[in-house]
Amino acid sequence: MKLMHNLAAALLIFSVCAAHAQIPVAPNPDHEVMLRSANPQLAKNKRFVYDFWREVFEAAHMDLAPGFIKPGQCRRFAVLDARASSTAHTAAVSDFARPLFIAAS
Repeated sequence: MKLMHNLAAALLIFSVCAAHAQIPVAPNPDHEVMLRSANPQLAKNKRFVYDFWREVFEAAHMDLAPGFIKPGQCRRFAVLDARASSTAHTAAVSDFARPLFIAAS
């Protein structure tokens, strides 16, 4: 019984400390700073992923996916055959969201 009281007290202390230690998540207003790197290949990869996420996922422009995904590269969707082209991938995913306007970066 004493062990249960000690565990409950420890859990209460740790939960209060953990909740107090956290700060709210805030977005970084300057994305360009995050995309910079001294390594040119890393900077190129960061920009590629950033553009893909912003244009294809956030803006829901699945018609732009073939410019980012090579045929045969998409293997995440079990419905699609491993030999499916990115055009088939675009058709399979395009019903999820409506496209939004993409602001110039």
